[in-house]
Amino acid sequence: MLPSATAKPSLPCAFASLASLEVADLRFETQDLSPDEIGALADRVEQAIGTLTPPIGIENVLIGLEKLADRFALELPDAELLEADVRAMADWPADRWMAAFDAVWSNFRSGWSRFPTLGDFRDALAALPAVGESRAADALRRLASRLRQEQQLRARTEEQRRRARAREAAMAERQRELALCRQGEAGGRRLTRFRGSGGR
Repeated sequence: MLPSATAKPSLPCAFASLASLEVADLRFETQDLSPDEIGALADRVEQAIGTLTPPIGIENVLIGLEKLADRFALELPDAELLEADVRAMADWPADRWMAAFDAVWSNFRSGWSRFPTLGDFRDALAALPAVGESRAADALRRLASRLRQEQQLRARTEEQRRRARAREAAMAERQRELALCRQGEAGGRRLTRFRGSGGR
């Protein structure tokens, strides 16, 4: 049996708030976070996507395609081609795949000479309006992408600052060594003059 529509958890308030921000505002809200902390936040957002819109899964896609073949007396595609299509659709959100499946089923005409392909399901999916869970998931995906970009940006910025500090420290050390060298040379000249004057 294919999965039926079930109640989905709502988008976490904190994530919903962050997802609604523009890039500059998101940067301001996360300005105190390190790159690793931003990466951890992106991980949590991506985990929330899976909770909000769980994937249909390989088994359910295969069951659906087999039912379609039985209903319209069609032969399933070659095993390798079928597996490729099933794997490509297995990660689709369950609610969206079910909607696409229903559209293919409803519009399918008996007597077709070919079995519906991945492209047919994609076309059906593209023609469907986004449901609430899918819109929320899209918002989370954009948020996760922005957080990943911000993580990379801050990591590069921190690395540039680290290198700048290292250059400054190395320059300060060279200046200190140069100053000590000059002091040593000055001391040597004074000693030479002292000896040249007969120690007077």
